[in-house]
Amino acid sequence: MKEQPLLEGDFIEAAHKTTGMAHLIVENGISYIELDEEFKTDDGPDLFVLLHDDAVPESYERDNYISLGELQAKSGTQRYEIPEGTDVSEYGSVAIWCREFDVTFGYATLGAREAMDDSAPSDFMPLDIKILENGM
Repeated sequence: MKEQPLLEGDFIEAAHKTTGMAHLIVENGISYIELDEEFKTDDGPDLFVLLHDDAVPESYERDNYISLGELQAKSGTQRYEIPEGTDVSEYGSVAIWCREFDVTFGYATLGAREAMDDSAPSDFMPLDIKILENGM
């Protein structure tokens, strides 16, 4: 049985066209970022998948992101293990980043999936907004 995502977001184009979704999932006690089958980005050198502090990543400093590794493929489903002990609530987005030119190809703001049924369309809310609405 496929795990339901805890957080997810649609990729938004930054410097290069990037489409698809990023999902935060936990399987057998291990957390992953999974890019879906619709994921696609432009070709480029030195591309990495990052968890970034900000919902919209604007700069990359050693203390505002963690690297999940080199981008495995320019399209399709792929999975990246999140280092054990990482507090994912501290991160607002998944970014596809070109290290060589310090350029964001695209990013997905991570939000909590709202409880919904198939008949009611729904969007995702950034985690900090969801927490505020719940009075926490």
